[in-house]
Amino acid sequence: ELLHKHFDLRKAYEELETTYKELHAAQENLRSTQTQLVQVEKMASIGLLAAGAAHEINNPLGILKSNLNTLDSDTHDILDLLQSLQKAVDEKSVPFEVSKLAQKVDLDYLIEDVPQILKDVKDASERITGIVNALGKCYTPRWGDPVVSHVDAAVTASIDSIQKQNTNYLKPQCDLHCDSTIEFSPGKLQECLEPIILNGFQAIENKPDGVLRIRSSEEEDKVIITIDDNGPGISEKHLSKVLEPFFSTKSVGKGKGLGLFLAYQIISNHKGELMINSQEGVGCQVIVILHKKIPGGLSVSHVAEANLKSRVN
Repeated sequence: ELLHKHFDLRKAYEELETTYKELHAAQENLRSTQTQLVQVEKMASIGLLAAGAAHEINNPLGILKSNLNTLDSDTHDILDLLQSLQKAVDEKSVPFEVSKLAQKVDLDYLIEDVPQILKDVKDASERITGIVNALGKCYTPRWGDPVVSHVDAAVTASIDSIQKQNTNYLKPQCDLHCDSTIEFSPGKLQECLEPIILNGFQAIENKPDGVLRIRSSEEEDKVIITIDDNGPGISEKHLSKVLEPFFSTKSVGKGKGLGLFLAYQIISNHKGELMINSQEGVGCQVIVILHKKIPGGLSVSHVAEANLKSRVN
């Protein structure tokens, strides 16, 4: 009887140990899910704020660009007048007072410098326009119903789009083997893949032996897209910040710091994963994991929805 009780006690202990392990695993899974949800809500809130800021900036920006175009046109006429005046000064066919004033204001400098200043201002306004347009995409209150999307076709279209704008980029090494289709919002698949692939192109553009490798594969109910480059890589201190809006390791004017942020937001809304592995001086690897069928449908941020309703009301 004592042996029987010992056996029952041991069996109860083993069941308790198994239950504990299951509870511990469930707790870890819950903690991981909570962290992901907090991150998604944080990104959605930032996206809503950014989109609102873009809307407010857009109106004065439109006035600025319109006036710049008018100023550019008028400046051409003024410069023609100044050039004629400079020619008259050189030929000494103008009154002494006019000649003296021309020397004081330095007509040659004005004729040369004003067009360059205007060009710099117009380039800056175009850059602001690009930032505003990107900001406007940071929050989409209504995603389109998922449609059948072809992963390999979206990868190829992204590459073609980038190379049309940058003809000096070499063809990447592609190993695409995703025959299945996935559920994705209309136009969003290419929109999230393009900035990731563009980062890879830019990472190797100044490297003679630069290689960009893009692969796709399937794994049960998921598809995996991997983008590898042997560029300079990302330092450890920057790696944790690359998904933050406006963070960029590129030179001024090269990037807006929104590409990966937008890609992460789109992928998260489709219950996918975006992972970045990098070693400074070796290269970078980006892995995108997407569901063939979105579990539970598109993710809608409760924080973003609440903020949107408060703005509407």
